[in-house]
Amino acid sequence: MAKGLSLTLAIFLAGFLGAACAPRVVGTGSPQGGSIPASEWRLEVRNEHWLDVTVHVLRDGQRTRVGSVAAGAALGFILSQDLLGSSRTIQVEAQAVGAPTRVATDELVVQGGQRVALTLATGLRCVDVGVR
Repeated sequence: MAKGLSLTLAIFLAGFLGAACAPRVVGTGSPQGGSIPASEWRLEVRNEHWLDVTVHVLRDGQRTRVGSVAAGAALGFILSQDLLGSSRTIQVEAQAVGAPTRVATDELVVQGGQRVALTLATGLRCVDVGVR
């Protein structure tokens, strides 16, 4: 009985913690475009490529999947400040789904409460990246 209860509790906690760490997805034109709490930051991706892309954040030697952006779409992700790591220096990487094509930004210094805007061109080149 105790073993079954422990397993149920472990599964519940794993699901709860996984949901708490997952990024919130918002449209780039959403009303949440206002101020961002210092405990979070926003990644805005505009995908002008003809394939969907998977977006990752690289920091402190780790690669973390943020989500996917459909071809021709724009999407915003609200992310935890913990994803910035201790150095607050990151790179954003996008990889075309089903193709080996990928692009990464130069290193960016990001603080909580800031926005990172990334525009991906048709040939999956980083056309524009900015931190504000």
